[in-house]
Parts: sequence; C-alpha cells; structure tokens
Amino acid sequence: MSKKRTSHKPNFRQDWIYEYLIENGNIGFNQMFSIHREKFSLSEKTFAKDWKIASSRYKEYVKKASKAKDDARVKAEVDIALKELKSKHERLLEYQRLVDDCFTDLATNMTDDSTFFDGVLVEGRRRMTIVERNQTRRTLKDLQAEISKIEGDYSSTKIDHTIEEVKPIFNLKD
Repeated sequence: MSKKRTSHKPNFRQDWIYEYLIENGNIGFNQMFSIHREKFSLSEKTFAKDWKIASSRYKEYVKKASKAKDDARVKAEVDIALKELKSKHERLLEYQRLVDDCFTDLATNMTDDSTFFDGVLVEGRRRMTIVERNQTRRTLKDLQAEISKIEGDYSSTKIDHTIEEVKPIFNLKD
C-alpha cells in the first residue's frame, strides 16, 4: 500500500501557491512555475491546473482586501463628517448670535468696516447706508425664518380625528 506524500496533494500545492502570492504579491505564471518546479518538481500541465485555482483565489482575496480598505476609508470619512456636524442646539445658538449682531447693527446704525491704510488693514465701525440697513433687515428675516424651521414652528400639527358615524354618500337601495 503506497501512501501519497502530503506535498504532492493538489490542495497542498494550491495552498502553497496561494500563500506565496499573498506574501510576495502578484507574480507571473512563468516566474511562479520556476519557483514551484524547484519545490515540487511537477510538470507544467499540473502546475497550470494548480495555478488556475490558486490565482483565482488570490484575485478574490485581493478584491476582498481592496473592498475592506475602501470600506475603512469611507467609515473614516463618515466619522469625520459626523464629528463636524453641529447639533440642533449648536446651530440655534449660532443663528441666535447672528440675529443678535443684526439687531445691534440696526439699533446703533453702525456696521463693522475694514480698509487698507498705507498697506495696513484697519478695522473699525462706520454708519450704515440705507442699502446696508435693508440688507441687514433681509438677513435678519432669513435668520429668524431658519430658526423657526429648526424649531419646527411651521410644521403642521397632527390632529386626531375620530369618525363617530359613517353615512353613505349615495343611497344604494334598489
């Protein structure tokens, strides 16, 4: 009774090729055949069968690895985007700060201004023009509308209706 050596079983050879490809990257048929022939001393026809199975497994492995990397990148980008999102309360505070600035500008009739004087940026305040006052009023109105949207002031209210009696619209008696 002859016992086959483990190294000559196709599964063992295919696994060896597959592992070699994973460790050393994608190499060509001829290069792999020369390495394989030294280790197993089998024909090119036998190697071609093993190569076909092992290389297809390797291609699947590369696809899965690439997909996993892409998924990890997407998850990282989503996590960053979620950290940058502001909560409802934070957005309301920001809008309210802008509303307060608009009220202050309209009440004092002054606005922030900056100009260059001798190549230096000089910041200060000046009186608002009529156009600027109108723009500030429009901005104030838009900000207040946005706050109302966030708060849900314009949302339709849900009203529970109960039907106590159903009367037919048409009389269906013949």
